Amino acid sequence: INLIKTDEIKINDTENVAKLKSEYVELNKFEPEKFQIRLFFGGTELKDDEQIYKYRIKNNNTVQLSKREIIPK
Repeated sequence: INLIKTDEIKINDTENVAKLKSEYVELNKFEPEKFQIRLFFGGTELKDDEQIYKYRIKNNNTVQLSKREIIPK
């Protein structure tokens, strides 16, 4: 299932990807420990510890998000 939703998040490009993920979680008010979140830009998965500018993401660019529920075993 593909669901398209657009959120606008303003963040300094010197912040790391983990901060961008946390801003998304805060904006959408869900429990992060229940989901795996992965971000992609230009076909590349963004690493949590990397700064956003290293991926050459500019203002108004679209970052894709994959959110998958973690199902306990």
